[in-house]
Amino acid sequence: MAAINDRFDQKGFQMLQNLETVLTSSENASDSDLIGSIIEFYGDDFTHADRLQTQLKLLHCSEAALTDLSSIIAYLKSLNSTEKSFFSEVIEIVKLILVMPATNATSERSFSALHRLKTSSVQLHDKHD
Repeated sequence: MAAINDRFDQKGFQMLQNLETVLTSSENASDSDLIGSIIEFYGDDFTHADRLQTQLKLLHCSEAALTDLSSIIAYLKSLNSTEKSFFSEVIEIVKLILVMPATNATSERSFSALHRLKTSSVQLHDKHD
């Protein structure tokens, strides 16, 4: 149980929750502390807190039914390129949310592969002794 808790208490997972929270909740779109923590964590990806806040407010004013990630992605996909330029920072948040699980899974697969390699190496070594 502790391993599961440790897994979900990681800073990256908390930041993933923050990204999704600020994206899906119109109340949190103006939460300066939450947006500040995102900008601090991602540094170069988000340099303008005010632009991000404005785009989040605009997103929630434009469509009332945007309450989950799927509906937000569908809405952003439906926009033409000019309209998408109004949501450049929001689109970056969506990209980060979509890439984060794959990034974690890739590192976990690498770790698992190394663990299997080590295990087979130890077994092979023990077999020859």
